[in-house]
Amino acid sequence: MIQQISNIPWQHNNAHRGYPFHDKATLIDTDGNELPDDVIVDCHLWFPGTVGEKVMVSSVGISTHLTSVTFSVAGNSFRPLAGITVVGKVTPGRNYHLSPLVDGVGGWVTFGPGANKEVMHFRFPYAVGDAVQRSELLTRSARAYDVSGFVTSLRKFGRADGMTGVVSFVSSTPEQLIIERGLRTIEGVGEVEAVIFRLNASVSVDVYSRFLSECDKTPDSNLCLKPHISAINEVTPDCNGAITINFEEVEDPLTGPIISIDMETDEDSTGHVKINSAIGMAEVCARGIPDLNNQLSRCESCEEFIWPGPFEGYVPRFESTP
Repeated sequence: MIQQISNIPWQHNNAHRGYPFHDKATLIDTDGNELPDDVIVDCHLWFPGTVGEKVMVSSVGISTHLTSVTFSVAGNSFRPLAGITVVGKVTPGRNYHLSPLVDGVGGWVTFGPGANKEVMHFRFPYAVGDAVQRSELLTRSARAYDVSGFVTSLRKFGRADGMTGVVSFVSSTPEQLIIERGLRTIEGVGEVEAVIFRLNASVSVDVYSRFLSECDKTPDSNLCLKPHISAINEVTPDCNGAITINFEEVEDPLTGPIISIDMETDEDSTGHVKINSAIGMAEVCARGIPDLNNQLSRCESCEEFIWPGPFEGYVPRFESTP
């Protein structure tokens, strides 16, 4: 697959400054020949971080009929990542897609006018020390990515085998289900490219009736008769449908725990949280002020009332009067 020509001024400048190679790259191969700056003028390569850290151009071959380049990991052994072979003359300024030699590798390379001038062949050593000095690529041109958390396979539920590599989704009923490429906004991440599955609402048949939820209502209509929690104190669930509540125990240094938390499990293995509070209605009923005879006015919410007392020796517990 070939991309169109673009960024001509950028590539023209690169042909005179050794980009996309490292500033310390000498571009001198094992035979003492120097790779001209105008042969490779741009490239972008993405690879799993598990295969290595630094990427180099390990070989360049240009003949009257073929042009080839190999990219590899700088290390103690030769490990190619990607390569490309173009039949005939290359088109300067055009991006050529690389063929991956390791799973998860992708990218492209752009040739300059020097790739069509003469026959030449270059081989560069792959040892770590030599790679830095000779043909190492800039990190912005060869980027490693973290593979942890990646989806490595897709499979139908109940099947042992799965799909790997390049996967294409095809709708067997495009008049009902549309699979397309688009952009979606994820909170905290921003706009990302995504594969979108949606029902085709333009057809005359009401396809929505085939995909109703179990309660025969659309889930986002809030008409489903099944009980659910949509929010707690205006806090809505996360993308996994979970609402996290943090309990903090409170303890008085003199009297001990005021609020304590117990995690308990019932006989049916269902768990629940038990919140114990030492302060009840009798302690929070603040209706009335005690008179000189230590009597409170009528308290409709509780039978007893704790009052801290305005002076030393004050008895804090009183009986409410009818």
